[in-house]
Amino acid sequence: MNNVTNRSIQLTAVIGAIIISILVIIMSVSIFRGASTSTDQAVERVSEFYLRELADRRAQVISSLIDTKVDQMKRAMQVISGEDLESVETLRSFIGKIQTLYALDVLALADQDNVVYSRYSTYMGGSRYDFLSQDLTFSKPVISTINLYGGAKHICIAIPVKGIFFREKELKVCFVEIDIGTFAQSVAFGAENNDTWFGLYYRTGENLTNMDFGPFDAGQNLLSSMQDSLNEDEWNTVKNDFETGEQGEAVFQYSSDQDTLYYFPVRDTGWMMTVLISGKLIQDQVSGISDNLLKMGLRFFSLIGLALVVYFLVLYRQLHRRSSTLLKKEQENTMEIARRAEKSESELGVYKGLANKDPLTGVQSKHAYMEKVKALDEEMQAASSFGLAILAGDLNGLKHINDTVGHAAGDAYLKAGAMMLCRLYQHSPVYRTGGDEFVVILQNTDYEHREEILEQLNRQVEENIGTDGVVISVGMSERMPEDGRVEDIFKRADQLMYERKKQLKEMGAHMRD
Repeated sequence: MNNVTNRSIQLTAVIGAIIISILVIIMSVSIFRGASTSTDQAVERVSEFYLRELADRRAQVISSLIDTKVDQMKRAMQVISGEDLESVETLRSFIGKIQTLYALDVLALADQDNVVYSRYSTYMGGSRYDFLSQDLTFSKPVISTINLYGGAKHICIAIPVKGIFFREKELKVCFVEIDIGTFAQSVAFGAENNDTWFGLYYRTGENLTNMDFGPFDAGQNLLSSMQDSLNEDEWNTVKNDFETGEQGEAVFQYSSDQDTLYYFPVRDTGWMMTVLISGKLIQDQVSGISDNLLKMGLRFFSLIGLALVVYFLVLYRQLHRRSSTLLKKEQENTMEIARRAEKSESELGVYKGLANKDPLTGVQSKHAYMEKVKALDEEMQAASSFGLAILAGDLNGLKHINDTVGHAAGDAYLKAGAMMLCRLYQHSPVYRTGGDEFVVILQNTDYEHREEILEQLNRQVEENIGTDGVVISVGMSERMPEDGRVEDIFKRADQLMYERKKQLKEMGAHMRD
């Protein structure tokens, strides 16, 4: 009898549990279907806000970068002195100091006759820079783009200059050039998940950065490419917004998915910051949120129903099984995180190696040189007593070769110069620190035989005068007791290098720098 009663109670409990569970599931589905619809609408509003924020923030970053460069140029014009304007050499030295201080790619000044003075050269800039061929009546910075050798594109930021004279001619403009690739990297264009992209375009729809923008290739005009994906009114709205510099958005179907484009003007530039988000990403996110809410609701109400009818042992077993599953997943996640960390560390090593190598000559880069200088400075600060010598080198005639024979010949000349230094200084690192500048940090047997190697190098250079061989001006300086930083040694070597350059010119190495 008791067995029958127990079985009856158990059966009733099971049936009751099933009924309660079914009711809870029906309620859950009903509630969360309504919640799913509301979620879809909320995600659309959040997505629009997300796009606006992304475009606005990137536009602010660009404006901030431009403002920083303008402030740096203004400060440079405030500190320039009469000593800096005594000769071309002193003016170039001043430009070089400012360029190094603010880590500028190119800094230059132009006078009333459009003669441009940069760190290493002097040239006529009227045909190269549009703002020089016009009367400078602007009060705000002028921002433009220029195409350099081989199709490279630079951003040019110029400010007017007044009251500063050089060689009895007034300097009328100060400007900087920024490589578009460096500029793009500094504001982190592109997305990591291949579902969101950032771009920078002219008001005409032409790509400014030469980087792909989602499904649009770098060479495509954005407005022309979108024309077939929008109706006439929508396309005219986007086109007018670009021309007048108004922010806006457009939803279109360029491939199989419906994508959303948001655009925002960059202040004082004539550029439009664009953000493109894949329709698949939005759809997946909306669907994922809805599904997760539904699953969470079902689990929640199921647990409540089960808690009313299931014995403690069943609940314990379920919890135990769930804990085991979560533990296994956590272990798998931990292993995956470790694998990704190992991969990231390996990739970081590869990127670091690329950053430390000059891609043209194969010697070490300016970045590697700065890292080495930092380490040596720390050793010198620790009052370590060790022999150290710096060789500063500058190729003669690179600009003349580029202008008369071509940049391919100039590149070959740079490689030959680097090869000469590497051949003579086989036990020391050779760095390319500028366009035609090299530095060697003498160590090991090269340091012990530094005078002999320097004599051999200078003898070879003198033999190359008047031929097609490499002519490089070098200066070497050793560490003195009063030197506290590598820069102290380098300055002496650099000064000796300039003196050597004058000697070579007197000996017949009269190629123009």
